[in-house]
Amino acid sequence: MRALIHILLVTTSLYSLAVFAHPGDHSSIAELNALLTITPAEPSLLIARGATYTRTGEWEKAEQDFLLAKRLDDDINIEFELARLYFHRGEFARSLIHIDRYIETNPHYAPALLLRARTAQATHQTDLALKSWADYLKMVPLAHPGDYLAAARLHASTGRDGLATAIGILDAGMNNIGLIAQLQSFAMQLELDRNEPIRAYQRWRSLENQLGDTAKYKITLAHLLMLTNRFGEARQVAEEARVQLSRSRKTPARESLNLKLSDIEKQLG
Repeated sequence: MRALIHILLVTTSLYSLAVFAHPGDHSSIAELNALLTITPAEPSLLIARGATYTRTGEWEKAEQDFLLAKRLDDDINIEFELARLYFHRGEFARSLIHIDRYIETNPHYAPALLLRARTAQATHQTDLALKSWADYLKMVPLAHPGDYLAAARLHASTGRDGLATAIGILDAGMNNIGLIAQLQSFAMQLELDRNEPIRAYQRWRSLENQLGDTAKYKITLAHLLMLTNRFGEARQVAEEARVQLSRSRKTPARESLNLKLSDIEKQLG
């Protein structure tokens, strides 16, 4: 039974550090309650129920189950589940203590590395967070785009020297999982931060098939064309964006784009 429970914990925790209740969680709790009436001192059942309570946001009940399981057994998986619980409760320093204990025994468990990266970042331990992100992305090259983005943003926040590393992370992500607009858009912005407008333009152009029909894409393209001294093309694209905006309904997003476009039009004269 212990092996089965561990498999369930692993599969439900991988890539899912956010609290998302599963449709069958409440029935799972009922089933675990029934099993615990038969074997109330079985740590694996307590861990499984505690993990389910974590997902449903019943954190006090989760903590009670984990601490009771810990008194009954020194199963290292309890450390991971406690770390996850405290992370969701916003107790990041406590979470880091438990995830460090877990990683000492299981240094190659990807969800633990991901949790430590996020927890270290939340506690402003930048060096540890950067190392944890690097370890995690090396182990899970097909990671979620948001993970690549988070790692890149952290590197970029360290100063100009971190920009190249951040761009390298984004490029590695796109090499592994494909051209992702969110990643390429941030890489484009970082190229501008490095005063590389031509590279920024090339990156933005690569998204034409995905975003080219949107006014937002055209407005940014006009800005990049202007930065690369292609003013005639910039005016043409800006005019296309203006027509497109005039046909769309008024929304806060449209008004924001309108302001950006107006600023570009003023610069173009």
